[in-house]
Amino acid sequence: WLAVTFAGVPLRAASGAFKPLTCDELAGLDLVMGPKSEESLVFSGMLAELACKGVCVSHAIFPAEEVRQAREAVQALPFVRVPADFEPHYLGRDSKEKTALVDFDGADVPKIVADSPLPAQDKRFASFCAALSPGLEEELGIRIASRTNLLVRQTFADDSEEEVFKAPATPSDVEKEAFVGLMKRRRVCLMQFLGPLTGRLTLFPKGEDEDAEPIEIEAAPGLMVAFLTERYAYSHTCAEGATLVLQSWLLAPRPEFKIGDIGGDLDVLASMQTGAHPPKGETV
Repeated sequence: WLAVTFAGVPLRAASGAFKPLTCDELAGLDLVMGPKSEESLVFSGMLAELACKGVCVSHAIFPAEEVRQAREAVQALPFVRVPADFEPHYLGRDSKEKTALVDFDGADVPKIVADSPLPAQDKRFASFCAALSPGLEEELGIRIASRTNLLVRQTFADDSEEEVFKAPATPSDVEKEAFVGLMKRRRVCLMQFLGPLTGRLTLFPKGEDEDAEPIEIEAAPGLMVAFLTERYAYSHTCAEGATLVLQSWLLAPRPEFKIGDIGGDLDVLASMQTGAHPPKGETV
């Protein structure tokens, strides 16, 4: 074999070092994409799967060094635990993880994070948002207006680490408002699994299909899953220890309220009404 790495390094390998993948080895995957994949084909393929079954499972091929740098960079993030009441809805059923929300336009992003492959992954999610939005509205009537910042989530290495990150018992009013807004507006979930361990992603059908069997997905490093939130609830766990996931929600527009035409006799609003006379005599 004559091969070229993603870094442009040519190499020769024995014929037994490579082999074509069979259909069985790609079971459960809808797409396989790499750094040089034609984006229009990837987007159209993903949209077709979402329209047909509400979920698209793909494998994204990344250079091993980029994945290593991303795993190393996230350790500089200020991880926190979301309030306990939010975890099942925000992170999924039975999902207990530490999280960090990264705004790459902000000034407080650690340099090691800004210089890592994570900003490129965030832009990749932005590309999916921009490319899928027109098709989602045309095919499914789902209007997408924006997406969330990059959510970095990591399962706990062990019980000791989980004890360090205790979930706040009572969320603040601001947190409640933000949480309710997100739950109402989320339409599509994008998840990129970076490992190093293989977790388990479970999708629970909702609505008319809620009696159907859950979809069990081995969340191996490199796997990417997109699903419609109106069709599935979800859960992510990793019994073996700490593993890393990048996530973003595609959001519907914020609700808008407009006051319509006011009718009736508006003079009534400005008129003075005469009430009963005050009691006579000296008041106390």
